[in-house]
Amino acid sequence: MISEDENEALNSDETTFQFIHNLLSGALKGKEHRSLTSGFSADEVVAALNKLAANDSNKRRIVQSGFLPLYVQLLQPDCKLSELTEATQGIWILAFKCRDDILSEPGCVEGYSLQSTFSFFKISFHFVH
Repeated sequence: MISEDENEALNSDETTFQFIHNLLSGALKGKEHRSLTSGFSADEVVAALNKLAANDSNKRRIVQSGFLPLYVQLLQPDCKLSELTEATQGIWILAFKCRDDILSEPGCVEGYSLQSTFSFFKISFHFVH
């Protein structure tokens, strides 16, 4: 259980999301999805974003700030397992408040379903071999 003060600390503003959006966009443009300017990888940025999504107000802000297409980019078969994992986890977290937005985002549901299955087999294969 968290207090109102702790809840408020989880509630970020538009500037924060714009900054994170720029970080993630930069990482997705970089070689191996790592930003040349910040040094952060896409999976690191999405992991942090997913933590902010614990707050319901932040879920709406994440969607309104244009992150869903970036999540979809991380659901592609050529992405690393850590990127697929963070993206599928993020979409799952956001779905508790933003279900309709996720359903209407091109490639989001299809990519999520495909990559959830793909990730399971990739993880299973990793442990077997």
